[in-house]
Amino acid sequence: MRGAKKFIDYLWLFYEGRCARNLEQLKIAKRSYERMTAGFKLYMKAPYRGDKKDRIGLTPALQAKFIAIIDPDESNNLNPWKIYKVRWRNYILLLLLMLGGNRKGETLLLKLNNFQLTGMRKYYDIVKNKDVIDYPRAESPSVKTLGRQVVLHDQLAALVEHYIVNVRKEFIGWQSTSYVFLSYRDGRPLSVQTPNSILNELIKQYPEFVGLLSPHRLRNTFHDLLNQALDRKFKGESGLSRKILKAPIQEAAGGWAKNSNMPEHYAKGSIQAKVAELQALLQQEALKPQLVD
Repeated sequence: MRGAKKFIDYLWLFYEGRCARNLEQLKIAKRSYERMTAGFKLYMKAPYRGDKKDRIGLTPALQAKFIAIIDPDESNNLNPWKIYKVRWRNYILLLLLMLGGNRKGETLLLKLNNFQLTGMRKYYDIVKNKDVIDYPRAESPSVKTLGRQVVLHDQLAALVEHYIVNVRKEFIGWQSTSYVFLSYRDGRPLSVQTPNSILNELIKQYPEFVGLLSPHRLRNTFHDLLNQALDRKFKGESGLSRKILKAPIQEAAGGWAKNSNMPEHYAKGSIQAKVAELQALLQQEALKPQLVD
Protein backbone atom coordinates (compact mmCIF):
# COMPACT_ATOMS: atom_id res chain seq x y z
CA MET A 1 0.00 0.00 0.00
CA ARG A 2 2.78 2.42 0.90
CA GLY A 3 4.69 1.61 -2.29
CA ALA A 4 1.59 2.14 -4.45
CA LYS A 5 0.86 5.45 -2.69
CA LYS A 6 4.39 6.74 -3.31
CA PHE A 7 4.17 5.73 -6.99
CA ILE A 8 0.87 7.60 -7.42
CA ASP A 9 2.42 10.67 -5.76
CA TYR A 10 5.30 10.43 -8.23
CA LEU A 11 2.95 10.14 -11.21
CA TRP A 12 0.98 13.16 -10.04
CA LEU A 13 4.11 15.31 -9.71
CA PHE A 14 5.35 14.10 -13.09
CA TYR A 15 2.15 14.78 -15.05
CA GLU A 16 0.87 17.83 -13.15
CA GLY A 17 2.99 20.20 -15.24
CA ARG A 18 1.69 18.73 -18.51
CA CYS A 19 -1.88 19.62 -17.55
CA ALA A 20 -1.07 23.22 -16.60
CA ARG A 21 -2.44 24.61 -19.90
CA ASN A 22 -5.80 22.92 -19.44
CA LEU A 23 -7.13 24.18 -16.09
CA GLU A 24 -10.38 22.22 -16.29
CA GLN A 25 -8.54 18.96 -16.91
CA LEU A 26 -6.15 19.83 -14.07
CA LYS A 27 -9.06 20.39 -11.64
CA ILE A 28 -10.62 17.03 -12.54
CA ALA A 29 -7.28 15.27 -12.17
CA LYS A 30 -6.64 16.96 -8.83
CA ARG A 31 -10.01 15.84 -7.45
CA SER A 32 -9.25 12.26 -8.49
CA TYR A 33 -5.83 12.48 -6.87
CA GLU A 34 -7.33 13.81 -3.63
CA ARG A 35 -9.89 10.99 -3.53
CA MET A 36 -7.16 8.39 -4.04
CA THR A 37 -5.02 10.03 -1.35
CA ALA A 38 -7.94 9.98 1.10
CA GLY A 39 -8.60 6.32 0.33
CA PHE A 40 -4.96 5.37 0.85
CA LYS A 41 -4.86 7.33 4.12
CA LEU A 42 -7.87 5.38 5.41
CA TYR A 43 -6.95 1.86 4.32
CA MET A 44 -3.20 2.14 4.89
CA LYS A 45 -3.91 2.56 8.61
CA ALA A 46 -6.67 -0.03 8.95
CA PRO A 47 -7.31 -2.12 5.82
CA TYR A 48 -10.71 -3.76 5.71
CA ARG A 49 -10.79 -7.43 6.62
CA GLY A 50 -14.06 -9.27 6.42
CA ASP A 51 -12.70 -12.22 8.39
CA LYS A 52 -11.34 -10.12 11.24
CA LYS A 53 -11.75 -11.75 14.64
CA ASP A 54 -11.83 -10.18 18.08
CA ARG A 55 -8.27 -10.11 19.33
CA ILE A 56 -7.17 -11.01 22.79
CA GLY A 57 -4.00 -10.23 24.69
CA LEU A 58 -1.25 -12.61 25.69
CA THR A 59 -2.14 -15.41 28.07
CA PRO A 60 -0.63 -15.20 31.59
CA ALA A 61 1.99 -17.80 30.64
CA LEU A 62 3.02 -15.88 27.52
CA GLN A 63 2.99 -12.60 29.45
CA ALA A 64 5.52 -14.01 31.91
CA LYS A 65 7.68 -15.42 29.13
CA PHE A 66 7.52 -12.16 27.16
CA ILE A 67 8.69 -10.13 30.17
CA ALA A 68 11.50 -12.62 30.79
CA ILE A 69 12.63 -12.46 27.14
CA ILE A 70 12.79 -8.66 26.86
CA ASP A 71 14.68 -8.16 30.15
CA PRO A 72 17.69 -6.07 29.03
CA ASP A 73 20.19 -7.50 31.53
CA GLU A 74 23.42 -8.41 29.74
CA SER A 75 23.32 -11.92 31.20
CA ASN A 76 19.83 -12.60 29.76
CA ASN A 77 20.45 -15.15 27.01
CA LEU A 78 16.76 -15.19 26.10
CA ASN A 79 16.91 -11.63 24.75
CA PRO A 80 17.17 -11.66 20.91
CA TRP A 81 18.88 -8.24 20.67
CA LYS A 82 22.64 -8.22 21.12
CA ILE A 83 23.39 -4.51 21.58
CA TYR A 84 22.89 -3.24 25.13
CA LYS A 85 21.34 0.13 24.27
CA VAL A 86 18.95 -1.50 21.77
CA ARG A 87 17.89 -3.97 24.46
CA TRP A 88 17.04 -1.12 26.80
CA ARG A 89 15.24 0.91 24.14
CA ASN A 90 13.13 -2.08 23.10
CA TYR A 91 12.48 -3.00 26.74
CA ILE A 92 11.03 0.40 27.67
CA LEU A 93 9.10 0.76 24.40
CA LEU A 94 7.47 -2.67 24.76
CA LEU A 95 6.72 -2.19 28.47
CA LEU A 96 4.87 1.05 27.71
CA LEU A 97 2.83 -0.74 25.04
CA MET A 98 1.93 -3.60 27.39
CA LEU A 99 1.67 -1.88 30.79
CA GLY A 100 0.67 1.63 29.73
CA GLY A 101 -1.86 0.61 27.09
CA ASN A 102 -0.31 2.91 24.48
CA ARG A 103 -0.92 2.60 20.79
CA LYS A 104 2.17 2.23 18.65
CA GLY A 105 1.96 5.76 17.24
CA GLU A 106 1.40 7.27 20.68
CA THR A 107 4.55 5.59 21.96
CA LEU A 108 6.73 6.69 19.05
CA LEU A 109 5.57 10.30 19.52
CA LEU A 110 6.55 10.47 23.19
CA LYS A 111 9.02 13.26 23.95
CA LEU A 112 11.24 13.89 26.94
CA ASN A 113 9.02 16.67 28.27
CA ASN A 114 6.02 14.31 28.30
CA PHE A 115 7.52 12.48 31.30
CA GLN A 116 7.38 13.38 34.99
CA LEU A 117 9.64 10.82 36.67
CA THR A 118 10.39 12.46 40.03
CA GLY A 119 8.24 13.51 42.96
CA MET A 120 5.32 11.79 44.62
CA ARG A 121 3.35 11.31 41.40
CA LYS A 122 5.10 9.89 38.35
CA TYR A 123 3.44 9.82 34.94
CA TYR A 124 3.67 10.62 31.24
CA ASP A 125 1.30 12.52 28.97
CA ILE A 126 0.02 11.27 25.64
CA VAL A 127 -0.78 14.38 23.65
CA LYS A 128 -3.43 14.31 20.96
CA ASN A 129 -1.83 15.91 17.91
CA LYS A 130 -4.05 16.21 14.88
CA ASP A 131 -1.09 16.77 12.58
CA VAL A 132 2.49 15.77 13.33
CA ILE A 133 4.67 18.16 11.36
CA ASP A 134 8.16 17.63 12.77
CA TYR A 135 8.54 13.85 12.61
CA PRO A 136 11.61 13.23 10.42
CA ARG A 137 10.38 10.12 8.65
CA ALA A 138 8.46 9.52 5.42
CA GLU A 139 5.41 8.50 7.45
CA SER A 140 4.40 10.17 10.71
CA PRO A 141 2.85 8.18 13.59
CA SER A 142 -0.73 9.04 14.48
CA VAL A 143 -2.63 9.39 17.76
CA LYS A 144 -6.11 7.98 17.12
CA THR A 145 -7.40 8.24 20.67
CA LEU A 146 -7.84 11.20 23.01
CA GLY A 147 -4.93 12.63 24.94
CA ARG A 148 -4.49 11.25 28.43
CA GLN A 149 -2.12 10.90 31.36
CA VAL A 150 -0.64 7.52 32.28
CA VAL A 151 0.51 7.09 35.88
CA LEU A 152 3.72 5.12 36.45
CA HIS A 153 4.55 2.82 39.33
CA ASP A 154 7.80 3.84 41.04
CA GLN A 155 9.57 0.75 39.71
CA LEU A 156 8.56 1.34 36.09
CA ALA A 157 9.32 5.08 36.43
CA ALA A 158 12.84 4.18 37.63
CA LEU A 159 13.37 1.95 34.59
CA VAL A 160 12.21 4.69 32.21
CA GLU A 161 14.42 7.22 33.99
CA HIS A 162 17.46 4.93 33.68
CA TYR A 163 16.87 4.57 29.95
CA ILE A 164 16.43 8.32 29.39
CA VAL A 165 19.29 9.47 31.62
CA ASN A 166 21.88 6.77 31.02
CA VAL A 167 21.10 4.77 27.88
CA ARG A 168 19.44 7.16 25.44
CA LYS A 169 22.56 9.37 25.30
CA GLU A 170 24.47 6.45 23.74
CA PHE A 171 22.47 6.79 20.51
CA ILE A 172 23.92 8.82 17.66
CA GLY A 173 22.59 12.39 17.58
CA TRP A 174 20.60 11.99 20.81
CA GLN A 175 20.89 15.73 21.52
CA SER A 176 19.34 16.75 18.19
CA THR A 177 15.83 15.52 19.01
CA SER A 178 13.53 15.34 22.02
CA TYR A 179 11.82 12.13 20.93
CA VAL A 180 12.40 9.34 23.43
CA PHE A 181 12.90 6.32 21.16
CA LEU A 182 15.75 6.63 18.66
CA SER A 183 17.11 4.54 15.80
CA TYR A 184 20.34 2.65 16.32
CA ARG A 185 21.38 3.40 12.73
CA ASP A 186 20.91 7.17 12.41
CA GLY A 187 19.76 8.48 15.80
CA ARG A 188 16.48 9.76 14.40
CA PRO A 189 13.07 8.83 15.87
CA LEU A 190 11.95 5.32 15.02
CA SER A 191 9.93 4.66 11.87
CA VAL A 192 6.30 3.60 12.12
CA GLN A 193 7.17 0.01 11.21
CA THR A 194 10.05 -0.44 13.69
CA PRO A 195 7.93 -1.70 16.65
CA ASN A 196 6.50 -4.41 14.39
CA SER A 197 10.02 -5.30 13.19
CA ILE A 198 11.23 -5.50 16.79
CA LEU A 199 8.48 -7.98 17.66
CA ASN A 200 9.04 -9.95 14.46
CA GLU A 201 12.67 -10.50 15.51
CA LEU A 202 11.43 -11.92 18.80
CA ILE A 203 8.84 -14.13 17.09
CA LYS A 204 11.50 -15.66 14.80
CA GLN A 205 13.33 -16.92 17.84
CA TYR A 206 10.19 -17.88 19.80
CA PRO A 207 7.61 -19.40 17.41
CA GLU A 208 5.09 -19.88 20.23
CA PHE A 209 4.29 -16.18 19.74
CA VAL A 210 3.44 -16.56 16.02
CA GLY A 211 0.08 -14.92 15.33
CA LEU A 212 -0.18 -13.79 18.95
CA LEU A 213 2.19 -10.84 19.22
CA SER A 214 2.01 -7.33 17.75
CA PRO A 215 1.95 -3.78 19.14
CA HIS A 216 -1.84 -3.89 19.21
CA ARG A 217 -1.85 -7.30 20.91
CA LEU A 218 0.22 -5.73 23.70
CA ARG A 219 -2.40 -2.99 24.01
CA ASN A 220 -5.03 -5.73 24.17
CA THR A 221 -3.03 -7.36 26.95
CA PHE A 222 -3.13 -4.12 28.95
CA HIS A 223 -6.92 -3.90 28.61
CA ASP A 224 -7.32 -7.57 29.53
CA LEU A 225 -5.29 -6.95 32.70
CA LEU A 226 -7.26 -3.78 33.43
CA ASN A 227 -10.58 -5.57 32.92
CA GLN A 228 -9.54 -8.37 35.28
CA ALA A 229 -8.34 -5.89 37.92
CA LEU A 230 -11.63 -3.97 37.74
CA ASP A 231 -13.63 -7.19 38.03
CA ARG A 232 -11.75 -7.94 41.25
CA LYS A 233 -12.21 -4.37 42.51
CA PHE A 234 -15.98 -4.40 41.93
CA LYS A 235 -16.50 -8.08 42.69
CA GLY A 236 -19.38 -7.47 45.09
CA GLU A 237 -21.40 -5.39 42.62
CA SER A 238 -24.14 -6.66 40.32
CA GLY A 239 -23.29 -7.23 36.66
CA LEU A 240 -24.91 -3.96 35.54
CA SER A 241 -23.40 -1.90 38.37
CA ARG A 242 -19.98 -3.38 37.70
CA LYS A 243 -20.20 -2.44 34.03
CA ILE A 244 -21.26 1.13 34.87
CA LEU A 245 -18.44 1.52 37.42
CA LYS A 246 -15.82 0.05 35.10
CA ALA A 247 -16.73 2.01 31.96
CA PRO A 248 -15.34 5.49 32.86
CA ILE A 249 -12.06 3.97 34.07
CA GLN A 250 -11.66 1.89 30.93
CA GLU A 251 -12.57 4.87 28.72
CA ALA A 252 -9.98 7.08 30.42
CA ALA A 253 -7.29 4.39 30.26
CA GLY A 254 -7.92 3.76 26.57
CA GLY A 255 -8.27 7.41 25.58
CA TRP A 256 -11.81 6.83 24.35
CA ALA A 257 -14.75 9.20 24.38
CA LYS A 258 -17.46 8.94 27.02
CA ASN A 259 -19.96 6.13 26.40
CA SER A 260 -17.63 4.55 23.87
CA ASN A 261 -18.27 0.90 23.01
CA MET A 262 -14.51 0.23 22.83
CA PRO A 263 -14.15 -1.12 26.42
CA GLU A 264 -16.71 -3.80 25.61
CA HIS A 265 -15.04 -4.47 22.26
CA TYR A 266 -11.62 -4.94 23.85
CA ALA A 267 -13.00 -7.27 26.51
CA LYS A 268 -15.00 -9.28 23.98
CA GLY A 269 -12.07 -11.36 22.76
CA SER A 270 -11.10 -12.38 26.29
CA ILE A 271 -14.69 -13.23 27.16
CA GLN A 272 -14.95 -15.41 24.07
CA ALA A 273 -11.72 -17.16 25.03
CA LYS A 274 -13.08 -17.88 28.52
CA VAL A 275 -16.32 -19.21 27.03
CA ALA A 276 -14.37 -21.47 24.67
CA GLU A 277 -12.26 -22.76 27.57
CA LEU A 278 -15.36 -23.53 29.65
CA GLN A 279 -17.08 -25.19 26.71
CA ALA A 280 -14.07 -27.47 26.23
CA LEU A 281 -14.06 -28.37 29.93
CA LEU A 282 -17.78 -29.12 29.89
CA GLN A 283 -17.38 -31.30 26.81
CA GLN A 284 -14.44 -33.11 28.40
CA GLU A 285 -16.47 -33.72 31.56
CA ALA A 286 -19.51 -34.94 29.62
CA LEU A 287 -17.48 -37.35 27.49
CA LYS A 288 -15.41 -38.69 30.39
CA PRO A 289 -15.86 -42.49 30.66
CA GLN A 290 -18.45 -43.19 33.30
CA LEU A 291 -17.86 -45.81 35.94
CA VAL A 292 -20.45 -48.59 35.72
CA ASP A 293 -21.35 -50.49 38.86
